[in-house]
Amino acid sequence: MDTLDGAGFTPDEEFPQNPEFYRRVLHEWPSALLVVDELGEIIYGNRALQQLGGWEQKVGVGSQILDYLHPDDVDEVAAAFFELASTEHSADFSGAPWASINTRLIASNGHVIPVVVTGASGLGDPEVGGILYDIRPAHEQDILRRGLTGLAQGEPIDTILRLITDMVALPPLRLDAALLEPRGDGTYRIIGATDPTLEAILQDASDPQPWNSDGRTPVRTIVSQFPGGVGEDLFAAGYRDFWHVAPEASDDPNTYRLIACSPDNQTPAVGQIDRLSRANELAGVVLLRARADALLEHSATHDRLTQLPNREGFYRQASEAMQSSSSETAALMFIDLDGFKKVNDAHGHAAGDKVLQAVAHRLVSVTRSIDLVGRLGGDEFVILVGAGKGRPADQSRVRVIAARALQELRRAIDIGDETVSIAASIGAAIAPMPAELDDLLASADAAMYEAKGQGGNQFHIAEP
Repeated sequence: MDTLDGAGFTPDEEFPQNPEFYRRVLHEWPSALLVVDELGEIIYGNRALQQLGGWEQKVGVGSQILDYLHPDDVDEVAAAFFELASTEHSADFSGAPWASINTRLIASNGHVIPVVVTGASGLGDPEVGGILYDIRPAHEQDILRRGLTGLAQGEPIDTILRLITDMVALPPLRLDAALLEPRGDGTYRIIGATDPTLEAILQDASDPQPWNSDGRTPVRTIVSQFPGGVGEDLFAAGYRDFWHVAPEASDDPNTYRLIACSPDNQTPAVGQIDRLSRANELAGVVLLRARADALLEHSATHDRLTQLPNREGFYRQASEAMQSSSSETAALMFIDLDGFKKVNDAHGHAAGDKVLQAVAHRLVSVTRSIDLVGRLGGDEFVILVGAGKGRPADQSRVRVIAARALQELRRAIDIGDETVSIAASIGAAIAPMPAELDDLLASADAAMYEAKGQGGNQFHIAEP
């Protein structure tokens, strides 16, 4: 087979000699090309370079290339430039290209553009007289680096996932992207969207939608064939292609969805599929790490037996709730079981575990979602009474919860072959805000001992 430098194939025979052919090929080449002379002055920049930085035509011919660099990168690039210019192969293109270097350009709007630059010298070539640079955006590598760094440093998962939508929307592909998390009620939480119009359309979307199907491979839908009002809105916004993919392999419709829209019907769509697949893989890694971190966090802050917050978890959540509360008062209840030791002694620890699980379930059943139930250890439980609009954490609310708790805990508990009965001593403390959690616990603990000292199976509220 003939090659460019092999016998039987010569450029003079095969390539057109019309200079306009070469000018157009060079100017319309999809990668950014830049030529500078031995002093670092710009001789030429093609259309892709102009579009990359939003610069005027000719990209400041006659200006210094260093003027377009990030100030922190100037010294490094200048040293590499002069080293390249001074090599023995700088006169022609016979030497190997300069190894790629990562640097940053400053666009006309002031934005920083990470790029990978490769150079080849033709300073002695009479038709060129300069060093040729191939400049390619390095956004994807930069986003990948920032995402992995964010994972290692424990940044919020949403922050990292928003980087992934930016990755999908990188040029030269004309894509807008968004990441959705179904809420389970037919609506979606928009984690990140690269276009406000797309975000608004998705914010108003409701089930059923084509993207609510499991698939780790990007699925394409022509927007004109997209069913329902969302499709009409997407078409009106100028989108013609729609893509979706699931970062997590799951049949659960309530898992994340990565979507992308394009104003073009691209055929072939290899670039879009490749871009979405890479972004989806990164999103899958991020979510896998998030799930693992959540499991570790849960095991560290929750009681294994009852799945209630343990002492550490309760302290953390209760402290955060009190700090963010706008209530004028705070209320806390301390519950100690009566008769639990007898169950353990008579029936064994397995029966005792069933009793503790039943107690946890019943305490949760008599509270609201804004209340926080925890297990401090052994047979000691606590409840931080939440304050809602029109329902303050006051004595009236404490009495309702305590009475319901006592009623539920008196009911027989099934331990397998038989049932057992227990009761509880409940102490409560109410304090004006701001209040200290440790002080509330101490007061509620003392009130619990008052109730136990009076025979148990009752509650006592400490005097404020």
